[in-house]
Amino acid sequence: MNTQSLLKRLVASALFALLLLAVGCAHTGDGNESDIPWNTPQAWESSPSIPGLNDGM
Repeated sequence: MNTQSLLKRLVASALFALLLLAVGCAHTGDGNESDIPWNTPQAWESSPSIPGLNDGM
């Protein structure tokens, strides 16, 4: 393999890698995001509903 062919393959590989990076980070921005965080506890998760848990307090 000569140097010209190696250089063409190297440039083609670098361009392909840059293309994959650019496409992989694309975001549609369609506005489907929720205002409520995913980790917000539900009402039933914070109430002490286990019998005997709060006895003696």
